[in-house]
Amino acid sequence: MAIIYVPGAAGWDDNGMFGAAAQLRMKLESSYDPSLNRSALTLTLQCRAPTLGGRFYLLDNALLRINGGTFFSGGGSGLSSLNVYADLSADENWHDLCDGTSGEALRWTLSLDHDAQGRAEAELDVTARLYRDQSYYLSFFGLNGTALFEETRQFTLTLSAGTGCSILVRRGGVSLASGAALNWGDVLSIVFLASEGYVLTTHTVNGENFIGGSYTVTGDVAVAASAASGHYPLTISAGQGTFVRVWRNGMEVHTGAALYDGDRLTVDFQTLPGYLLLTHTLNGVPHAENVIHIVSGPVSIAATARRVGLLRLDTGSAIVPCRILLDTGSAFVPARLFLDRGGGYTEV
Repeated sequence: MAIIYVPGAAGWDDNGMFGAAAQLRMKLESSYDPSLNRSALTLTLQCRAPTLGGRFYLLDNALLRINGGTFFSGGGSGLSSLNVYADLSADENWHDLCDGTSGEALRWTLSLDHDAQGRAEAELDVTARLYRDQSYYLSFFGLNGTALFEETRQFTLTLSAGTGCSILVRRGGVSLASGAALNWGDVLSIVFLASEGYVLTTHTVNGENFIGGSYTVTGDVAVAASAASGHYPLTISAGQGTFVRVWRNGMEVHTGAALYDGDRLTVDFQTLPGYLLLTHTLNGVPHAENVIHIVSGPVSIAATARRVGLLRLDTGSAIVPCRILLDTGSAFVPARLFLDRGGGYTEV
């Protein structure tokens, strides 16, 4: 609970007949709720007159306003007294204005909203005249003053990291855990990390995609990340004269692509003209020239080929490759040529 006096601890001087011989002030007791960014105010009007004693009644022209809004009005012109009084004892002490029925200090309870930075002002306008008898009027007309409230707004950090990933949040080089208290304007450094074998699938701050970096606090901060398991590399090694095409779930991918558990790969081994496939393997195991593979780990695809002889035809103007076809009687099929080396045949 904080206490502020308006216009200050010394109060306003009487601006009627008594001047500095009598003072009036407003006592403000405040309690701040950071979750609502709002202060609860309890206001009490206090008076003193070091040389005067007796019961002084508040007249009905009293008017108290805060930030332009009236929170107490006597509703009259100052010719009648209200059931509100201050008992002065001709001393330096401050005396609360009291309710004439209960005898308790008269208090007003108000709420004051703060701005985003936790700052609020309470501008008070006061008109009050206190009467003992026809010879003694304490007059405080058209007075004003301001109370300034500056609170440190606090918020909460929440971290939610799924399996296979982690979140690192630092403030001023110090790592913060989930549940840490944050202040308005704090600058956070946020880093999202994926464990080996995982890849980040989401990384957000307060539900919005955030790649990482500096983040300035303006409210509660919820940082979340998730990752997909089974993130594996694809390696394609195509030897001279070969090329390998790979499709993942219908889309072509290339060496270095990230694969996930359950991906469906279609692999096609091919050669350039003049080459013959020697090996075509997936994870070191020979496969057919066209293969379907379901991913459950790293995938390594390799192919090698050897060059074979080509027949060329001299057309008179150029020498061009040609093919030899064999007539089987029902169809023409490619013919294979072999060279007799004495000790064995070699395909050409």
